Amino acid sequence: MCCKQIIITGGLLFLMFSISLGQNLEFVSSFTINSLNDVYINNNQAYLATSDGLHIIDINDLSNPFQMGSLQIPNNVRGLVVSGNYAYLSVWFTGLYIVDITDPYTPSFVANYSMTWYTGDIGLVGAYIYICDYLGNYEIVNISNPQDPIHAGYYETGDAADIEFEGVYAYIADGNYGLRIINISDPANPTFVGGNPDLWIAVSVDIAGVYAYLAALDAGIRVVDINDRSNPQQISLFTPQSRAIDIAIMGNNALLAEEATGLELINISNPDSISHIETYNTPGNALNIATQGEYAFVADRSSLQIFHVRSTAIDDDREIALPEQANMSCYPNPFNSRINIVVTLPKEGQSQLGIYDIMGREITIFPNQLMHIGSNIITWDGYNYEGGLEPSGIYFVRLNFSNYEVKSKIILLK
Repeated sequence: MCCKQIIITGGLLFLMFSISLGQNLEFVSSFTINSLNDVYINNNQAYLATSDGLHIIDINDLSNPFQMGSLQIPNNVRGLVVSGNYAYLSVWFTGLYIVDITDPYTPSFVANYSMTWYTGDIGLVGAYIYICDYLGNYEIVNISNPQDPIHAGYYETGDAADIEFEGVYAYIADGNYGLRIINISDPANPTFVGGNPDLWIAVSVDIAGVYAYLAALDAGIRVVDINDRSNPQQISLFTPQSRAIDIAIMGNNALLAEEATGLELINISNPDSISHIETYNTPGNALNIATQGEYAFVADRSSLQIFHVRSTAIDDDREIALPEQANMSCYPNPFNSRINIVVTLPKEGQSQLGIYDIMGREITIFPNQLMHIGSNIITWDGYNYEGGLEPSGIYFVRLNFSNYEVKSKIILLK
């Protein structure tokens, strides 16, 4: 990367960058494991869903990941989510499997919510699990007491493959139907908001602002304007090098897991015309992607592949605005599942981030960590440092960086 020009205007520092291709996806390390289906990242641990159970990997040193503990589970673990002290697994011929991960070296079985035949995608929002059944519909399970999961609701879709949440809305990649948007403010009675069957063969979805990004197998990536949720419309289409299996958004970039090619990095700074940046040919079959900060974790069937993704990765010259001091934004806000805290820094350095309630009590602290120049993203799932889920209310995020202290108000709604 070379800095071509520096402009200071309106209190902002603008840097003109030219990025050399081939330097934006940096391989860090891999962890070999058989039949890897899904990966979930929670702070310094990677949780892996495989054909034989759950594996917990220490990723504190990304260059040297190692297994902390595992739990053998009959049948095939298709997907998972983690919240607080529990992992929630989608298991074929079993249903929802709940595991206590308080001690990552000795994870233990807690409870099972039985479902007919096989299961698929799994999502978590607040105290509710959404798990896809063999008909391609979502069973909604109340896990406010993880030892006693109970039925809360059901939503018929017919071909569901993936679900993402934003506020009181769920966005479903619904196979041949395309995209469905439902209101989940009442989990016992989820209601249809809008959809578009023309967006067919959608197998994965991610949300960024007023756009949904669909991985749609041979069709590629569909970029959908969801500003009017009742009438989502495709605004652009991108054809990747092979079938699009999973998609994850990182700032102005999208990461695409491709069936035959591996991992592709795509510039989405202009949603009307997204473009290729770089491809990394992984050794196996890229199935799922998880992200944390500037790192991507790819479930590559026979291994976990870890990459550093340069946050300024673009394929042409463009302006990037950097603040003269640290600032912070949070979205979605209000939130009911997890919130993204975007910290933008004028320089690299150590930082500490804390969450506090309206009385000033400390809820949780993110350990001192190195943050890079530009945007850094940290997520909070509403749990405190003791593993308990916080109630609805007003909270404050406080960032300490160098000589700066930045605060932001956030609202948790259940």
